Amino acid sequence: MTPEMLEAAREARRQEIEAWRAEQEAKPFTFEWNGRIWNAGPDSLGRLSPVVMLAKSVAAQTHMVWSDADNQQVKLSMPELEELAAAMVQAQVDRNDEILSPSA
Repeated sequence: MTPEMLEAAREARRQEIEAWRAEQEAKPFTFEWNGRIWNAGPDSLGRLSPVVMLAKSVAAQTHMVWSDADNQQVKLSMPELEELAAAMVQAQVDRNDEILSPSA
């Protein structure tokens, strides 16, 4: 095997691993926060982020409704909505760390 062939094999394997990691990180999952199970993942975070931004800018609104993983409508205060977003981001970070460093 030539050095060029070895390098090509390494590059192909690196691309395969990167594609697998991107696929894993894009998958939805659930996490527990404040006694409920919530949907999470890039799509959920993408839906929640603009709502949190809006909540910060609408001073008259004190509560908003968000659905948990069982599609139950949950009334959240603006601080709770921000806490949910922060918890979702932390859950995503923790999950991505697990993907990159499996314990078993």
